[in-house]
Amino acid sequence: MEQEYNIDNQFTFFEQKSKDVFTKALAELKAEYEAKDWEIFHSKWRKNQGYIPHGTRKRTIITIFGSLTYSRHRYRHWDKDRYKYVYLSDLALGVEKYQRITNHLQVKILSLIAEGKRYQDILDCFPNVNFHCRTISNIIDRAKISSFTTSMLDKTKRVAIDRCLYINVDDTFLTFREKKQKKKYRIRVVLFHTGYDWKKSTKTKKVLLNKRIYFFLLKQNSKINTAEFMEDVYSLAKDFYLNVDQAKVIIAGDGAPWIRECQKYWPGSIYVLDKFHAIRKIRNVYSPNATNLKPTYQLLKTLFNQGNYHKIMTILDQNPFKDPIKVLRFNDLKGYFQRNQEGIENQSYHGNLGCSVENAISHHVKWLLGYGSKAFSKKTYAKMLEIHMAKINGISMIDLLKERIITTLKEHQQYFKENYWRKTFTNYAVTGEMPLAKMGARGKWYRNVSKG
Repeated sequence: MEQEYNIDNQFTFFEQKSKDVFTKALAELKAEYEAKDWEIFHSKWRKNQGYIPHGTRKRTIITIFGSLTYSRHRYRHWDKDRYKYVYLSDLALGVEKYQRITNHLQVKILSLIAEGKRYQDILDCFPNVNFHCRTISNIIDRAKISSFTTSMLDKTKRVAIDRCLYINVDDTFLTFREKKQKKKYRIRVVLFHTGYDWKKSTKTKKVLLNKRIYFFLLKQNSKINTAEFMEDVYSLAKDFYLNVDQAKVIIAGDGAPWIRECQKYWPGSIYVLDKFHAIRKIRNVYSPNATNLKPTYQLLKTLFNQGNYHKIMTILDQNPFKDPIKVLRFNDLKGYFQRNQEGIENQSYHGNLGCSVENAISHHVKWLLGYGSKAFSKKTYAKMLEIHMAKINGISMIDLLKERIITTLKEHQQYFKENYWRKTFTNYAVTGEMPLAKMGARGKWYRNVSKG
């Protein structure tokens, strides 16, 4: 009896309807795969080329709708001195010998990585697909994107700078697995932008205009030559923007010595201290929650926003604390401000928009890890980050990957159609049209195309 739809069983109703949709899609897909197999089975060219049917075999492949099991014919053909076996429908459909997941689903998973989705998010997107986090890692590892970095920069649309080019830099340290060992790595993030996009910004949220991000993944103890690093930054800026040499460059960071040094290697640039780090250090000493310290906190915050370095140091000349921990924090705050005099004074610069690199690290670097204690493979994470950063920079590596897959499949099918047989004039047991035995799924054409 058909189930009635009412308020009591609506959840069951929708769950069942969802299952019915996917079941129907799998049935239609199975019919198409098997129809292609029967088309080859009844074709004249198959019979004329000496492909002898040798039973059927079932194959299971994971699709976006779920696991699909279909039957296809196996054929044997003569190769010089013995018979070999081949599945012609798999070759025609572009399904590789050991492929378990469709190209379509693999691209969908990579596109979600590009959007910044984490592993569990991706698993939740495909409730009817039975696979594990390890499957996602394998898909990322096998994705041939190493040659896309150059293409990414070549295809990035260069934009004109209106007035200022903002360069925010910072380091973050993460643990990855490499050769079955956990190791610490440094990720140096470089954030470029040209100001605020006022059309997209709101009162509470500012959106950066023409934002571009690049990262350097290095071992924790790797020494970085600041001069060489800034040469790379300048080169990246030229790849992303048009009139870099005419723009006013503002370099912002948390006050680390290497960040302050960056200004020296970009003539005419100015250095701005990150307000977030500075105010946090003030709060650690002069807590706004303490009644007797709140006025000093408010005053120091105001003076910092005004870039009044000398008045700040006048307040910090005398240490009002006796507690050893407070004294230690006070001395740390005073030394921090002394080392960043120029960064404080430039707070009043009319083009100062602060530093946004901490948000970029949180939203685009650490977010992919899911803020857990697990350690990703360094190779896998580097690819994830590269795909995601390319998306932010306006380049879809997924589209490039799609182009490569489609081109490969077209060449595959064209080769299958035109060149899978040749006339032979040797003393084979079977004469006439003979298959090219060594041009199967692992043949020379496939190796050349897969190398890209």
